[in-house]
Amino acid sequence: MLEYFKDIIVLLITSKIFFKLKKKNIIIYDCINSYELSKVLNKKDYFILSSRKATIKNIYLTKNIVIFLIKNFLKRRIKLNYMMAIIKEINPKIVITNIDNSVEFSFLAKYFYKKIKFIAVQGANRNDIYDNTGNLNQYLFIPNFLCYSIFDKDLFKKKKIKVGKFIISGSLKNSFYKNKYDKKNKKKYDICYISKNFLKNTFKHDSVKNLEYLAKYALKYKKKVIIQSKVKKNLNELKVYKRIFKGLKTVVEWRSSSKHSAYESIDKSSIVLGAPTTLLREAYYFNKKVLCCDSAKAANIKGYPFKGENYLKDFNYIDFEKRLNNLIKSSFKEYLSKLGKPKNFFMGDINTVALIKNLIKRELKHK
Repeated sequence: MLEYFKDIIVLLITSKIFFKLKKKNIIIYDCINSYELSKVLNKKDYFILSSRKATIKNIYLTKNIVIFLIKNFLKRRIKLNYMMAIIKEINPKIVITNIDNSVEFSFLAKYFYKKIKFIAVQGANRNDIYDNTGNLNQYLFIPNFLCYSIFDKDLFKKKKIKVGKFIISGSLKNSFYKNKYDKKNKKKYDICYISKNFLKNTFKHDSVKNLEYLAKYALKYKKKVIIQSKVKKNLNELKVYKRIFKGLKTVVEWRSSSKHSAYESIDKSSIVLGAPTTLLREAYYFNKKVLCCDSAKAANIKGYPFKGENYLKDFNYIDFEKRLNNLIKSSFKEYLSKLGKPKNFFMGDINTVALIKNLIKRELKHK
């Protein structure tokens, strides 16, 4: 409890304090992953509510907020009361977030249920939902869920997560890229490898094995490879790439290069592969043949929805080479037929930007 109050004092000291707060039609909950939403929505309509200690730079203390905090001091955590007070003060018609697995967002959605429309836009392939990490699935409550595909709808139902309404919406990020940045790039690379965000400066053995197999394959078949890193440029990771791909002209695209560089790397490639990650699913939006390379020997939980032709588990180089050769020979239509599922199963083929704009427009008009 003492540490908690210390955090509050630090926030008060380090943040700017405002005693006024304007009314807005929309609140974007959590500034993390809010870039696309902030560009899709009308700037005059929304207020971004930072919800994490590290990102809170402004504190709002209007008369109504202070009164609410005092009255509810013993009912809930101070931070949750503060979030509620902010929402009450702004009095929006809609609260929207790209952090669909936020327990705090779910608590707020319950508190304001039927008073304010709460919308969660899926922002990633949620391994914590698969695993029910910390037994938190029981607390999730999403009145309106814009999810990637039918797979996610079925998953949330299977995990008994309370969702009022499902809307299959695809990925906002890749739709945003397609709408704003896509210039009908000609294919430039044979293979795009999505590199995982490794622990600090150390590569996991399984990921190194994937890269070594890929380098061997590229050298043998003279394939052009681009590696899409999930982190900013760093010498430790670069040394690993240079060692593994020695003698090959391999491009490394770092996260800092541009905000949507990963989608450009995918768009310019014929095949996309890597360990289980959201970007592999998003690649289906661009009609790419995808291969999930799950080298780990542990029982597969996080590999789903990959299974069959688009999934390799506990494999050797011969398996890897054979599967890649099959993918290269197959057309995208033939590839999908082998999967036995349409690409919409993995990622909705929808203009998510237009969908969200139209949804918000309708909601604001009806309120």
